[in-house]
Amino acid sequence: MKKRPVLMFLSRPRLDSFYMRLAKLLRNEFSILVLLHEDSTSDFFKIDGIEVERMPTSSQLDDVISADSDEYIQQGALAEEFLNKNCYSLNINYILYEKYVLRYSRTSGHRSRNANIEKIFPFLTSFLKEVVEKYQVDYCFYEFIDTIESFILNAMIDTGMIKQAFCQILISVGGDLRVRLASGLTSKSPKFDYVHARGHLSSEAYAWSDKILANMSKEAKLSEYDKINRDKVSLFKKYSYSQIFKKMRDVLHGESLRPFMIRQINRFRARQYFSDSIEGDKNISFFLQLVPEAGLMAEQPEYANQEFVIELMALYGKCGYKILVKEHPACFGNHTKRFYKELSLLSNVVLLPPTYPTRDILLRSKAVVVATGTTVSLEAMALGIPIITYGDPYISCSKNVCKIERPQNVWDVLPDLEFNKEEQRHFFAALYDASYDYPSFLSDEEYEKGVEAAPVLVDALRKEIALYEDMVLPCSIDR
Repeated sequence: MKKRPVLMFLSRPRLDSFYMRLAKLLRNEFSILVLLHEDSTSDFFKIDGIEVERMPTSSQLDDVISADSDEYIQQGALAEEFLNKNCYSLNINYILYEKYVLRYSRTSGHRSRNANIEKIFPFLTSFLKEVVEKYQVDYCFYEFIDTIESFILNAMIDTGMIKQAFCQILISVGGDLRVRLASGLTSKSPKFDYVHARGHLSSEAYAWSDKILANMSKEAKLSEYDKINRDKVSLFKKYSYSQIFKKMRDVLHGESLRPFMIRQINRFRARQYFSDSIEGDKNISFFLQLVPEAGLMAEQPEYANQEFVIELMALYGKCGYKILVKEHPACFGNHTKRFYKELSLLSNVVLLPPTYPTRDILLRSKAVVVATGTTVSLEAMALGIPIITYGDPYISCSKNVCKIERPQNVWDVLPDLEFNKEEQRHFFAALYDASYDYPSFLSDEEYEKGVEAAPVLVDALRKEIALYEDMVLPCSIDR
C-alpha cells in the first residue's frame, strides 16, 4: 500500500491559527508534521492525527554560539558539501535585512544570528536533516524563503531529500484577487509553467482573461488588496485611533519611537525630489520594490541595491529617453534624503512619488523593467506594455517578457521589443488555470488568520501535490 505523502509546515507565530486550520483540513489525506517555533502556540499538540517537532530555541542557539570549540568549522564544511550551498548564501535575506533596517533603526533582532552564521548553519542543517529523514518528509509549506531554516529546506530539494516546497503568493490584477503556489528562490510556479506550455486551457480561463483585459483597457480596477496597500501612499501617512493606541502601548512597553520618527522625517525631506508630471512618451519605467523584503533579497540579492540598478540604466541611457522611477508605497520613509538626492543628479531619471498613478506611468512607457514577478508586471502585461527583466521571475515564460543579463542591457533590446496580443490572452488564461480564487482581502490581520483562505490553500495543495505524485510535474525524488 502506497504511503500517504508527508507534508511538513514550518510554523510562524503570527500564522499559527492559519496553519492549524490547514493541518486540520489536510490531516486525513496527508501525514502532517509541524515544525514548531518556540513562540508558536502549543495548541498544535492538541490536534489529533498530526506530528509536532519543536524547533531549536533561542537559548539552544545561544549555547551553540557560546560553545568554545572549533568543531563548527569542519561541521560547516560538511554541511556545505551536503547541501552544495555555501553557508552565507543561506542567510542572504537576514544579512541584507540588517543592512537596510539600520538605515532607520539602531536595532536589529538578527545581528547575533548574522554574526554567528558559521556556527548556527551546521547545527540547523543537522537538525533539519534528522527531522526530514525521521519522518520521510515529501513536501514542505512555509510563508516564504527568508529564514535560515527555509533556505536549508529549499536546498534539500536539490539534494533529493524533499520533493517540493511551497509558499503562497497573491495575484492581484484587474480587480480580481487570486493565489498561486510558488517554489524555489525565484518563486516560480511549476504548475503555471506546465499549464502555459501545454496550451490546452479551459474556456473559463479564456473568459477570465478576456474580462481582465477588458477591465484594464477601460480603467484601473483595484481589488480590496490593492486598495489597502495604496492607502499607505500618502506623503503624511494617516493612522487610525487603534493604530495610535497600539503604538502608545508598545512605547510604554519599551519600543522606541526612533524608527517611526526617522521615517516621517525621511518622507518630509523626500518631497523636494519628486516630479508631479511626465513629459513625452520616450520613457521606460522602474518601480522600486519594498526593501527590506524577502522576495527581492532572496531572488536578486546582487541587485537589492536598487539605486545601483537605476544608476546602471541611467549611465548607459539612450538619447531622448527618460527613466521613470516610482517609490514603493510601503517603503516610503525607509530611504534617506541622500537616496533621492543622488538619483536626482542623474539627468535622465525622473523620480515620482508613491501617490503617482501606476497606470499613467505604464501608459507613458515603452517598457517596464522588473526584477521579480510584481503586481506592476501583471498590470503592464494587461495594458500591453512589454516587460524587460534582469531576473528570472515566474512571468518570464511569456513571449512578452524579454530577459537581459544586466540592467544596462535594457537599451540593447528596447528598439526591437514587440507585444503579442495572442500571447497576452494566453498568459492570463494560463494564470487562471494555474491559480486559485482568493477571498476578499480585508486586512493584514485577517490574512494571517486565514479563516476564509484556508479552504483555498487546502484545495491548492491537494491539486498540486497530486501533480507531483502522478509525475505530471517532476519530483526530485521517487520513493
